Amino acid sequence: MDNKNVQRTMSDKRNSWRVAEAQVSLDDVLNIPVYRIQVGEHFYDGVIADDLETIVPQAVSESHGRKIIDYGMIVAPLLKAFQNYVKDSRELIDGLREDMKVVMSLLAEKQYPRFAKRNIVAKDTKWE
Repeated sequence: MDNKNVQRTMSDKRNSWRVAEAQVSLDDVLNIPVYRIQVGEHFYDGVIADDLETIVPQAVSESHGRKIIDYGMIVAPLLKAFQNYVKDSRELIDGLREDMKVVMSLLAEKQYPRFAKRNIVAKDTKWE
């Protein structure tokens, strides 16, 4: 295996001076435009350093007067944003499930037995 282009970063807690949870939101990540970029005859999908710099500044540096991106530094913020998204989605779904239980019990109390046996209300239901 050719390891010339493989990036490794020390991440053992024993070697870390300060460890704190990252604060990156999904909105931050969604605001990073992704482009189809052509370099010579080759195309790749990527981001522009200027766009990324405001959200993940540690991923942008300069070399010979040009901004460059360390894509490895983007992984942790993306992972954190995804984790936050999943957590928020699960909380929302749990809340909706609880709301649906209330709705179903209210329907059952109002003598709508066909709803009482179901877990959801059908889209084509005609309310009386």
